[in-house]
Amino acid sequence: MKPELDITMSDFEIRELPLSIIHFQPHLRERSLSFMKNLVSIPSSICKLKGLVKLDVSFCSKIESLPEEIGYLEKLELLDASYTLISQPPSSIIRLNKLKSLSFAKYNTRGGVFFVFRMKGYVHWKICISDGGLLEGIGYLSSLKVLNLKGNNFEHLPRSIAQLGSLRSLDLSKCRRLKEFLGVSMAEGLCSLEELDLSDCNLIDGGLPEDIGCLSSLKVLNLKGNNFEHLPRSIAQLGSLRSLDLSKCRRLKEFLGVSMAEGLCSLEELDLSDCNLIDGGLPEDIGCLSSLKVLNLSGNNFEYLPQSIAQLGTLQVLDLSHCKKLTQLPEFSHQLDTIEADWSNDSFCNSLFQNISSLQHDISVSDSLSLTVFVSWPWDIPRWFHYQGMVQVY
Repeated sequence: MKPELDITMSDFEIRELPLSIIHFQPHLRERSLSFMKNLVSIPSSICKLKGLVKLDVSFCSKIESLPEEIGYLEKLELLDASYTLISQPPSSIIRLNKLKSLSFAKYNTRGGVFFVFRMKGYVHWKICISDGGLLEGIGYLSSLKVLNLKGNNFEHLPRSIAQLGSLRSLDLSKCRRLKEFLGVSMAEGLCSLEELDLSDCNLIDGGLPEDIGCLSSLKVLNLKGNNFEHLPRSIAQLGSLRSLDLSKCRRLKEFLGVSMAEGLCSLEELDLSDCNLIDGGLPEDIGCLSSLKVLNLSGNNFEYLPQSIAQLGTLQVLDLSHCKKLTQLPEFSHQLDTIEADWSNDSFCNSLFQNISSLQHDISVSDSLSLTVFVSWPWDIPRWFHYQGMVQVY
């Protein structure tokens, strides 16, 4: 049995690969050309290396493209072309059925590409490209499970993404030029999608599909830092959703504007911090969120909270910090064990302790005290608190 070969030529000064490399083709499994800064191209004859499993051309800073023939490397599992001048992967990569890891990167360059792609088992593709760089045929990657497009410059996505029936996680965060999410009916696909990150995309009204509620498997939805004033009402139909982040959506007028009794029965974490919400911005029946454990309302402008918050029987953490106008509080659930707030607000504190009394909590030094209310910095200890001091808690 002839030995298998791994060849490394890092940091060589050659501009072209010697054709003699093809003579090793029956045995060559790994080929590293990384840091060959003068290498300008990869020959199409590379396709003759039928046994090649790994190919690394990372940091070859003069390479502008890969040959289309690369799609004939049927055994290729890893292709690293990060930190090159390549702005678009060859379309033939969709034929690499055994490909597990594919990396393209461009540091501090708008046209750059970075993605990691695994076809078997765990699948991850991370790209940084502009309109036209993302393959229209991406919908044919039927095994794709994780697609990370964070920080890209495109305005529109290929509609075929909706055909990725195995996709579980889609990250489009910081795609600040994105006009809309897909622009097709959600009923057409993405039936397995569990995590969707659209944070910091500058989306406005209309940027989310009206039928986003059709994503029946969705568990995590991150819409942080967008510019819409209203949300699609169908979000309330996301029965599997566990976490919803709307923080820093400072133009948001209201949270959904529909009855909470219509859905979100699995929601455990809701972040509405820094949304500039005023009285009426929260639904009066927010208490219908029967699974809610963590509610972050910090940095808003309302004076009172809906009375139905008292019905949140599973609520454990409530963040009301930096709600400087808040003066009235409803009763709290007996499960609530942490409140974060501005303790220098006398009106707030008076209302708080009235509600704590109704929960029969003894505000004293006690091992059985279960409600954590003192989270202020030492220099912010309010005047009304008789014991002025510091203690370190582990």
